[in-house]
Amino acid sequence: MDEIMKNRIKAFSVHLAISIVIFLMILAVVYCSWFPAGLFQAGAWQGLKIIAFVDLILGPVLTFIVFNTKKKSLRWDLTAVGILQAVCLGYGLMQLEQQRIVSMVLMDDQLFVVHKMDLELSGYKAKELELSLVGPPVLAFYNLPENIAAVKNDLMIVANLEGQPQFQINHYIPTHKALTDEHIEKRLQWRLDRLRYNADDECYWVDIDDKFVDGEACFAPYQGVKRFEQYQE
Repeated sequence: MDEIMKNRIKAFSVHLAISIVIFLMILAVVYCSWFPAGLFQAGAWQGLKIIAFVDLILGPVLTFIVFNTKKKSLRWDLTAVGILQAVCLGYGLMQLEQQRIVSMVLMDDQLFVVHKMDLELSGYKAKELELSLVGPPVLAFYNLPENIAAVKNDLMIVANLEGQPQFQINHYIPTHKALTDEHIEKRLQWRLDRLRYNADDECYWVDIDDKFVDGEACFAPYQGVKRFEQYQE
């Protein structure tokens, strides 16, 4: 093996190692915050495919192709590879961030999974939920009466006047408020008591409403989704 090939393999290996570290950091944010628990398949795959291709394949391969210590333009070639990879990586991250889950809302007997892009298309801004860039989704329940017949009626009114209820964040009641407000705690518990309790995982089984997945989740009001089971077709 000649010296040029040895240098190329070394440069490729270094670039790949750095890219793996970056990819694992992104994956940690995606898996733990943007698409937590079993909801990883709820919109994360498309953006991750772009990021994986750019970060783990395109960047290191281009470095392998251009790396030659005898080239006077090597510094500029590597700079161009780095800029190209950064732009493509940024695009993939932007697509992924637009699909991130910004809230999980317990409404009647369903858990609605709300994605950033859909929320903003409805006229609201994700920043109104006071989310951090790498923070987990907001956990909330919908402000509905504690009467099953009235719940259906109120949902129809909201849908007719304001649009799809799950996007009306002015009707959200964050579940963490139940920790300090007895009245809110009772209202939340009334809804939870209608669901099937999983004593082993300390969560409640509820149907998921999401455009990417179809199944049921075991939902803990202060922790989010602990388990997800997809319905068999």
